[in-house]
Amino acid sequence: MQTDIDDAAIHFKGMNELLSRAGYEPSSSILRTQLRSAGFCLSRIFDVPESSELFQIVRLRSGNGVPISVENTFTIPSLIKGIESIDFKVYSLYDTFRMNHVEIQHINQKLSSTRARQSNARALGTAEGTPVMRIQITALDGGDNVVEFTDVAVLPAFCSYYTDAIISDGVYSINYQGI
Repeated sequence: MQTDIDDAAIHFKGMNELLSRAGYEPSSSILRTQLRSAGFCLSRIFDVPESSELFQIVRLRSGNGVPISVENTFTIPSLIKGIESIDFKVYSLYDTFRMNHVEIQHINQKLSSTRARQSNARALGTAEGTPVMRIQITALDGGDNVVEFTDVAVLPAFCSYYTDAIISDGVYSINYQGI
């Protein structure tokens, strides 16, 4: 098909929106926020030196008071003024990006399965080694610079998937979204 489809209604949905649409009362608790060095893996993702500081947010996401996922998020602290004082229980990272004029142009998601390890298993109220879905989210700005990387562990009972497909400028794109 060469016809463009208006994609105004198709957008990346945050966990609160996904849970609300699925009939859950969303909530989150901050397990940890900190500045930390990028290290080997994250320096490759963000294309920064290993000694560069990144801001980390670890959140437990729940629906109707039941643990659903643990999100381990990283961003470049200079993108958000006063990032260390922001209450990420109230504001989403994407809210703070918008308030700081950081525009997300692309979001890539990689799905896989793994097993819950130590702290994730405790937070999710499950046994270590329990199978979980792993979603790795990489958000890029208009210059293809990584502005966010999130590694999410989701209990399988809360995983469902759907795709949105759009045609823009004659290019067919499939966008994944799920909880």
